[in-house]
Amino acid sequence: MGGTRAGEIDDSDGLMAGVASGLAEAHLEACRTARPDPVGTAEWLVPYLLDEVNDAAGIGLFDYREVLGGPGLARARALVVTAWRANPNGWAQKHLMERLPKAEATAWTSGHTRRPST
Repeated sequence: MGGTRAGEIDDSDGLMAGVASGLAEAHLEACRTARPDPVGTAEWLVPYLLDEVNDAAGIGLFDYREVLGGPGLARARALVVTAWRANPNGWAQKHLMERLPKAEATAWTSGHTRRPST
């Protein structure tokens, strides 16, 4: 890309979006197979989700719920809340705040993590 930002690339034919989506799917599948550290994965994932580059790949927090499990979702929550507090009007921050409960609820009901005590 030679210094060009991803949002500045003419992708009217959809080629770059297709490549980015394929890479995102390959990464998710690799994580499901390799089972990387869930906290480290959350620390990579949340900043990536907050970056405009993610628009091309379409990765979502919900997609990684099984990979993150309880510890990773807890770390993701902390990172999302911190980002939202720093920029409550940011689209990506608001979007992640809205998606976080869905990822957590699905993880609880599928047994990937325990529901927090109240």
